[in-house]
Amino acid sequence: MSIVLTSRQYSQFIFRHALASDLKDPELKFWTAPPHAFLVAVDRRDDSVLGTIAFKKIAEDVCEVNRTSVRSGVRKCGIGKKLVAAVKEEAKKLGYSSIYLETTSAQKSAIRLYLRSGFKEIGVDGADAYLPIHVPLCLHSITIHKFLLTLE
Repeated sequence: MSIVLTSRQYSQFIFRHALASDLKDPELKFWTAPPHAFLVAVDRRDDSVLGTIAFKKIAEDVCEVNRTSVRSGVRKCGIGKKLVAAVKEEAKKLGYSSIYLETTSAQKSAIRLYLRSGFKEIGVDGADAYLPIHVPLCLHSITIHKFLLTLE
């Protein structure tokens, strides 16, 4: 028998565990204060949020992309592509020369987006090294894909 992690289970796990630190910072001061950035795609017709992307400084000239999300009803409309383009532009403005990111094997659309946006896959790890012991067994079969983009 194999155990497969569904997108819903993964989303619930991330919301409960990985975003706990964001919930302690409701004004998102960490993400919105330089040298970090938090970008939001908004529908100009009704000001609804379509997607988000953020980055944080991890080295003098390298930032790491986090919090990438596109609202489910508007996926496959080019919003992710625009968010990645915007984060590349913002990172350049702030003086970064490279962008690093990690995503899981469950995020197939995200992997395709990053590769099409010029990111190079630089490694794959098992999720065991990242996950606390108490997580569901099905999460341990996920791999972590690492990407790097050199800004020009």
